[in-house]
Amino acid sequence: MRGDAEVVNFLPSSNVYVGRGQSSNSSRQSTNFEHGSSSNRRRPSTSTAGDKNWEIVDEKVDGNPDEEMKNSITCTICMVNKRKFIFSPCMHACVCKSCAKNIMNSRAAGAKKCPICREQIEMVLPFFLS
Repeated sequence: MRGDAEVVNFLPSSNVYVGRGQSSNSSRQSTNFEHGSSSNRRRPSTSTAGDKNWEIVDEKVDGNPDEEMKNSITCTICMVNKRKFIFSPCMHACVCKSCAKNIMNSRAAGAKKCPICREQIEMVLPFFLS
């Protein structure tokens, strides 16, 4: 059986040796943590054997939850009105009433496409948030 040092030599270069028989899939996250330039934090968790393992926990450093909620319901085109319509068949709910009208009334060739995935729009369906 090989020793731990030999096992490290056989790990792919994208892995980082964490502990006996464990590796992390992202050396970039680990390196960024060491230099303090990432928003990732390490948090200890204990295994059944009592060994300390480390896991990467993503934490958003900046951000206002109210602002994020507001952005998630505003139209992706005008960024002012609330989203009110779903495009079919892609089912993206991304536009307000006036922007949906503008897209559907456009006479340009290929203009009736979803602004998110660029799939051809077959139907526009209203939706309501309760």
